[in-house]
Amino acid sequence: MKYELCYRFVHCRGELIRSAGHADTEEEARAWVENRQRKVIKGKAGAGLHCKAAFCPLRSQAPTCFYRVNGGDKT
Repeated sequence: MKYELCYRFVHCRGELIRSAGHADTEEEARAWVENRQRKVIKGKAGAGLHCKAAFCPLRSQAPTCFYRVNGGDKT
């Protein structure tokens, strides 16, 4: 079973989810989430955070990291 590794950005126009790759086991996926949650990854306009609001406070933020089973439920 494969696990998709994802970043979730909450934006003023909704939620943006980006895939960061896949893990072969749930243990690998869980370790990736724990490792990423310790790091602050800033979103940039070029990273897919496009907003029509002139002064959107959510353009730069730390995403939530999670994994899901082959595009299934979020964990």
